[in-house]
Amino acid sequence: MNQRESLMLKSVLYGGVSGTFMKTLFIPPTREDLKKSGANVAILGAPFDGCAVGIPGAGMGPKVIRMASDDLLSYNIELDIDFAEHIKLVDCGDALPVTGNTME
Repeated sequence: MNQRESLMLKSVLYGGVSGTFMKTLFIPPTREDLKKSGANVAILGAPFDGCAVGIPGAGMGPKVIRMASDDLLSYNIELDIDFAEHIKLVDCGDALPVTGNTME
């Protein structure tokens, strides 16, 4: 398994990508893959609740935001613009948190 495949697998397994933001294309967060995709906007989740005081769960934030985004449309009726015609949006999954090391 090469570095790209390993990164993609870790992002999916440990980052918890169960869907993508607004059902966009999943692209591994590497310079090469992002350039190939032609994307000019990329979503990267930060599933981290290591500093949470009280009720944990912030680490589920990226997954919940992606689930909620399934109902979003790229068209804005007030501005009469479809942003999908002007930007290429992709989802790079979640950053891999370093358990037990808040600074890293």
